[in-house]
Amino acid sequence: MESAVNEVEAGYNEILEALARVSEAEKGSDGGRTAAKDAALQNAIRGREIFRSKCDRVAETLEVAKRMIGPESVVGGANNRIYY
Repeated sequence: MESAVNEVEAGYNEILEALARVSEAEKGSDGGRTAAKDAALQNAIRGREIFRSKCDRVAETLEVAKRMIGPESVVGGANNRIYY
């Protein structure tokens, strides 16, 4: 699970970097459309889709884990421990 969280975090950081590149390309474009700006936007869109896919995989993993634990367990307490 830790590796999945690390993947999501890395994907999030990649999106932030891609958006920073979009911002830089926008500054250099004088408001017009440029190849650099288009490329930066495409990279940001691709990064967002990859990030979404990673998040979906983590959500699926959590759903499987919840089904494996079963409805007979209860999550509670200040530290969200699982009680049987």
